[in-house]
Amino acid sequence: MLEFSILAILATCIAGMMTRAQSRKRKREALLPVWERENGKNEIEKWLEGFLAKLKRTSTRTEKCRLILAVERMQFEDDWYAAWWKHVRFGEENVKILDTGINVGKKDLQKIKITEFQKELLKSNASLKNQLIGHSEIKEEKGEWQIPAELKTKIISEGGEALIFSEKFGICENAVRVQIFDPFLFSNNFGLNFLTWKINFEKDYEQATNKEQSGKANQMPKYKNIIKNFVNIELFHKKDLKKEDCIGMGHNYGKGWRRFENCFEGRKNWN
Repeated sequence: MLEFSILAILATCIAGMMTRAQSRKRKREALLPVWERENGKNEIEKWLEGFLAKLKRTSTRTEKCRLILAVERMQFEDDWYAAWWKHVRFGEENVKILDTGINVGKKDLQKIKITEFQKELLKSNASLKNQLIGHSEIKEEKGEWQIPAELKTKIISEGGEALIFSEKFGICENAVRVQIFDPFLFSNNFGLNFLTWKINFEKDYEQATNKEQSGKANQMPKYKNIIKNFVNIELFHKKDLKKEDCIGMGHNYGKGWRRFENCFEGRKNWN
């Protein structure tokens, strides 16, 4: 019986030690920035769902405008094509990039496989298929953000396609920048139920670099006015299973974000 008593005491002691160790771990985790925690991405995702649900905007652009913008986001085999192309024509599987300018030696610049997001746009307006669409046909955006009162007090800067908020994650105060690439994003036609995302922490990247030094490596964007960029969140249409076409992005900036605020002081139309 004595042996059983000793075993019971040992088991109780071990269980108590494990409980205290877990408690200490939770306390240590609570002091860490969310992007350094073991379940950090789960915490960011939980915050993200609530945050994105509050973002609303209107758009005066059309499905044709969305297709033109989607072409602008594509990767061309020659970077100059991004500036040269004048028209596009969407077929069944490929989009043909055309330069129809006067005295152009090469009219057909490139054929690119249509993305899943572009297929969704063509489904919503089939008349755009096999139609010659001009780069210049994109309409001016006159839509506006419709920010709820609870977020308005957090706004650092507000522009046509971008918003910057102050947001607190645990003990850390950060700047969160939201940039949209598809004009319908967060409108009544393109809400949270159509979205999926990819959360990237700093440690997920091989290096941090600015645009001038960027290459094909896995890189965290770096900006001269920001001391630290901790989290990048890429937004995609849920049908875009391969996550080919990023239609919106969020950045979480760390220490020194006040410099970011000062940089945009008084520039309410910044995009």
